[in-house]
Amino acid sequence: RAAGVKHRTFVEIGSGSTGGNSAILAYELGWSGLMVDANRKSVEGARQTFQFNPGVCVVKSRLETATINEFLTRNGVGAEVDFMSIDIDSFDYWLWKAITVVSPRVLVMEYNGLFGRDRAVTVPDAPRPPVAPKGYGGASLAALEKLNRAKGYGLVLCEDAGINAFFLRDDVAPDVPRLTAAQAFRAQLASYDAAGDTEKAGDLYAAIAAAGLPLVDV
Repeated sequence: RAAGVKHRTFVEIGSGSTGGNSAILAYELGWSGLMVDANRKSVEGARQTFQFNPGVCVVKSRLETATINEFLTRNGVGAEVDFMSIDIDSFDYWLWKAITVVSPRVLVMEYNGLFGRDRAVTVPDAPRPPVAPKGYGGASLAALEKLNRAKGYGLVLCEDAGINAFFLRDDVAPDVPRLTAAQAFRAQLASYDAAGDTEKAGDLYAAIAAAGLPLVDV
């Protein structure tokens, strides 16, 4: 409500078959927008789900930072959308850093809670290695907060499950308090107990080091 709605438009990168975080906007509220996923079956499922809404375009594409702006422009994304979600479980940090052609009013990004509260780290801008341990993907909340601050966005909330972080563009709803990563951080909960307070266990940094894989401090 504080952010307001101007265009009734969205961009969902990593939509899966359900439409991701934009699903309710497209299905229940009739918004228009672009959904993107690299998986053929997921794209087919999303197309079937949202076929009743002519304003929803579902595209199969494996995105790259070097061509993301051209891709968005080619698929009709305007200079401003009301809502954008990025969840590709890999080089999310680098993809959003590269995007310059669209400025969402509200941005949601999945962060990797297993990286903890303090370190600003991300995986490299590269394909996922075949030997990568589970959890090797995405970026820490501190890394995303730092990047978004530089791009003119402030962190306002992390959901209870410790998965999605919500950002507002600096000129949108300035009365909503902006938070540091340390203030907003919520640990990722175990999937079998998402409504409770059982955190996922394991030392992701140790697993990454044992596999000899790189992390980028940002």
